[in-house]
Amino acid sequence: MSDFTNGVYKIVQIYVNGAYIPIGCLTSNSFNETSEMLETTTRQNAEGWKTSIPTKQSYNISLSGLVTENDRESTILTYRDLQNIKRNRTKFSWKISTNDPTKADFGNGYITSLSNNAEIDSFIDFSMEIEGYGKPYELITEQELLNYTLNVTI
Repeated sequence: MSDFTNGVYKIVQIYVNGAYIPIGCLTSNSFNETSEMLETTTRQNAEGWKTSIPTKQSYNISLSGLVTENDRESTILTYRDLQNIKRNRTKFSWKISTNDPTKADFGNGYITSLSNNAEIDSFIDFSMEIEGYGKPYELITEQELLNYTLNVTI
């Protein structure tokens, strides 16, 4: 048995109408964290080495998937649902979980970009960016999750 988690088990969900609902038909997702760096002056600068310390941090989540034919599904979030959340500029709670229920990340964010691509004789696919709002958290208990959750209605 491998210590690595297979990407098929990584599920991205948004809290809608009182429950976390998975984004349907995802083919890939990634989580990216960055830190702004403030340059500093130390003795190492005299030797030609740059020094700095981290200040503000941020993150974004990139997603890709397929557009479903039934865009009025109730068990998954469809492209149309995501479109409504983005167009309404709604801040929402997200959760990313794996096949291990003790390993999940969650936080709040906004959809900053959403696009679809329709090629002849191919499935329509989409891509999306979520910009994080505040600090992301690791799931410790379900109660902690509910303490940070924003309910969205679609």
